[in-house]
Amino acid sequence: MELWRMWTNLLENLLSYLAVHFGYSEAVSIIVLTLIARVALMPVSLTSAYRMQRNKEAIERIKPALEELRRAAAANISSGTATPLPLQVPGATPQAASLRVRLGGRLPDGRPVQMQVALFALGTRVFQATALGERLEPEASETFFGSIRLQP
Repeated sequence: MELWRMWTNLLENLLSYLAVHFGYSEAVSIIVLTLIARVALMPVSLTSAYRMQRNKEAIERIKPALEELRRAAAANISSGTATPLPLQVPGATPQAASLRVRLGGRLPDGRPVQMQVALFALGTRVFQATALGERLEPEASETFFGSIRLQP
């Protein structure tokens, strides 16, 4: 509570100072004090806006990489269709392009194969987890993909 009292006393003294020494009314003093605070905080605001824009651009560069990895996985087993599956990776960067798919196709020697691929990112790092086999058991796949965790 003491901190709050100190803060309100500081603001009250600043408003009184502006009103007495510069002849401003309390309303004008509040406006002047607000402008001073905004100008003082402008470098922090601009730096934050710049970093947010940079992060947004980095995330936009990840989308094509995730899509290319998905296409490459499908091409590796000559798969035409992909069935989307739920993907939750704790610690991963939220990304609309992150996905998990089930693919069916054939190996180069002609044998049938099933594949599940999870694609996700942490910052600007892209990750791929793949389960591949003649027949993938749903319980084993869920255990594998459900155990993936990222730590920043």
